[in-house]
Amino acid sequence: MKKSLGFIALLLSVLFVLPILAGCGENGVTADFTVAISSEGKYTSVLYNGTELVSEAGGGFSVYDYAAKESYPATVTSVTQSGGKYTLFAENKDANYTLEAVIENKNGVIYVSGTIKDTSGAFRRFRLDHALPINADGFKWWKDLNNYETVTGDGVFVNHTLYYNDDIYNASFPLASVSGEKAGVAVATTFEYPVIHDFTYDNSSKTLITSYYMGLSPETKYPSEGSFSFVIYGFGGADGFRGALSKLYAVMPEHYTSRSNDHGNWLFHQNSLYNNDGVEDFLGRYNENGTLPDVKYGAESLVYVAPAEIWIDWKEYSGAHAFPTYRELEARLDEMLSMEEEGRYKGSSLATVSRAVTNSRLLLNTKKPWTAGWNSAYPNMICYVANGDPDIEGDSCFSIHLAYYKWGYNVRLENGLVSYGLYIDNANFGAPTVDYNSANFKYCDWPLLWDTRGKPVMPYGYGVLDYVKGFTEATKDTVRCILGNIAYPEHSATPLAHLFDVPGGEIGNSWGQTEYDFIQRRVNAGRKPWALLLTQKFNDVFEGVADDVSPDLYGRELLVKKSLYWGVFANVITLDPKGADEFDAVRGIFTKYMWTVKNVSEAGWEPLTRAVATGLDCERYGGNGKYVWYTVRAGEATEGTVSVDLAAVGFDESDFGSLYAFDSVNNRILPAKLENGRLVVSVGLKDKDDVTAFVICSAEGAPKAFENEYKALYERLERSAADLAEDLKAAEIEASSYIDALSADAASLKAAVEGKDLVKVSGILNKIKSDAASLTENVNVGEAVARTVRIEFTEVAERYIAKTNVLNSMD
Repeated sequence: MKKSLGFIALLLSVLFVLPILAGCGENGVTADFTVAISSEGKYTSVLYNGTELVSEAGGGFSVYDYAAKESYPATVTSVTQSGGKYTLFAENKDANYTLEAVIENKNGVIYVSGTIKDTSGAFRRFRLDHALPINADGFKWWKDLNNYETVTGDGVFVNHTLYYNDDIYNASFPLASVSGEKAGVAVATTFEYPVIHDFTYDNSSKTLITSYYMGLSPETKYPSEGSFSFVIYGFGGADGFRGALSKLYAVMPEHYTSRSNDHGNWLFHQNSLYNNDGVEDFLGRYNENGTLPDVKYGAESLVYVAPAEIWIDWKEYSGAHAFPTYRELEARLDEMLSMEEEGRYKGSSLATVSRAVTNSRLLLNTKKPWTAGWNSAYPNMICYVANGDPDIEGDSCFSIHLAYYKWGYNVRLENGLVSYGLYIDNANFGAPTVDYNSANFKYCDWPLLWDTRGKPVMPYGYGVLDYVKGFTEATKDTVRCILGNIAYPEHSATPLAHLFDVPGGEIGNSWGQTEYDFIQRRVNAGRKPWALLLTQKFNDVFEGVADDVSPDLYGRELLVKKSLYWGVFANVITLDPKGADEFDAVRGIFTKYMWTVKNVSEAGWEPLTRAVATGLDCERYGGNGKYVWYTVRAGEATEGTVSVDLAAVGFDESDFGSLYAFDSVNNRILPAKLENGRLVVSVGLKDKDDVTAFVICSAEGAPKAFENEYKALYERLERSAADLAEDLKAAEIEASSYIDALSADAASLKAAVEGKDLVKVSGILNKIKSDAASLTENVNVGEAVARTVRIEFTEVAERYIAKTNVLNSMD
């Protein structure tokens, strides 16, 4: 394993009591969590803010051996101290293992890290457990943001959604927490060593357990070793899981903070969309393999790569449209291996990866190779083990794609394109697809796993993870955005989401679309944007929308509203739209909701709402003292209130009396009253499926809250005026005076927006509407140009006149 032990393990002497962070981010930084452990490795104190939580269990490390079906505790043999760092050495001769762990306090958080080594020289199936002895009887064991179980009796409380087999479980979130009225304790992974982990609270032994599953083998890159790292910290018990999560974001901001201030929607193979009027209503920010959006709209043109598949031109090769059999795929792969370089698919050398497939004879648990034919544009493909190691002999998946990336990037730069991104498809870490070929084990940086028979295997997810980490590191200085397709949240979000600028995901066919899926993605994305990449099937989501049937506008709007609540961009355009009419059919959904989604996404999700919702559910985004966003949906009722603690979300007390609540979806001021430092906002929703969002701000704060939106507005009108001038010139239509007027209007609008003068903005928008009408009334511009004027000037001006007038009414 990697040799660094810069993280932390156990406090090992009653002489040393280390403080741990009790509050950070919104709570401030204090040192009111302490633990102490004896020289024998037993915890003697777990203290938070004056509340002693330690149980009599003692705790410490142990190993459960699956072959022996027995747990073996780690016996401490020595403890050393150096500069505030404490190192533990332990062993268990009966179980043939040694353990080295280090503890250190960093900014009040205790980091735990170490390496376990097998001394038998055989393949070993281990579960390494660290038990923190706390008495949480009567506490809440948190299942997610809002749901918990009360800790009672001799119960064992878990929080996982996926198992690889009957022995191996994967945690749903990067953290687990228990909390009482006064105190809470959380454990969380650091992502340093992406070993499959799980969290448990055992009330019979009164221990909070962090577990790591390791198949230790002498055949791996670091023979018979496995490393781990996690953190332990305290938090205010009243804040529950949300408080524990808020602190985790503050402890590891690099994993959860957005790198881009400009968020937007994913557009899949929609280059033709950019030739239509109204394209900017879709708020496209990420476009697969596009070119025009880069130059004109500042979107990221994402070069496509996929670490988990070989694409085989089966249809072109065979002329058959049916899926090939497994034997036919094997034969085709073997044939590809014998081809000269230029004869292979897409001109890339697939020798090593093809050999990995043919050697492993990779099968899913369905006993079939992974093949798919999504639509006529895609050939069939087969999944393979992508070990991702750049040092592998010959060509690897990583080196092939990295070369493709560099080639694509250089071509785009030569074409003058100014922005660029990378799209990594099928980044699913935890699918139970495994490589049995021991020749590949030597490339594995982390411990193996095992199948139901106890046979050593390398999950293909390890290769995907290595691949993504390698690509992220290799392109960090040249790529503005890396988007990843995490189709199955329970398989992928925890180990992978932190590596992407935009953790994305598909939904459909009963995956990725439940409330729990949305919560899991939002928790793992933190303040980053995330996008629904495709919306394929809607069964189990919306009543009345059948399998394999494209949803109607009602079904699509339901999904957008559901996504708005969690600050998610939902692309509900069909995969193969037919012209402007089909775009126009759904454009109204985007014009109604997408700018609100963008505003809340850019404000950044905050786990602690600092609000009490009555009859409704709410989530908070931002809170910078100028404005704060809330998304709201029907809970127990459609009528209800959201009572916001104004000081807690950053407002100064002198501003309390000047605040309004503006419903951005329905363009209205919501009834609100000030009560004891709280703004109580009355929100009326139409039905149980309804969702809206409101921003709390003053009249002076409104221009700041909508700054990016109004900036995009004048930039759009500037582009529209320039495009219209070209269209009229090409059609030999003389209308220069009208174009000059619209161009001047756009320039005036820019000055008013930059001056944060919404009164002037409203007047200029009215003039734009008038000048656009004059053009079409006095000049025979033709049907196509008239449509452009209507969509790009009249409709846009009307929308923002209505919005600006309501904002101005707050003064």
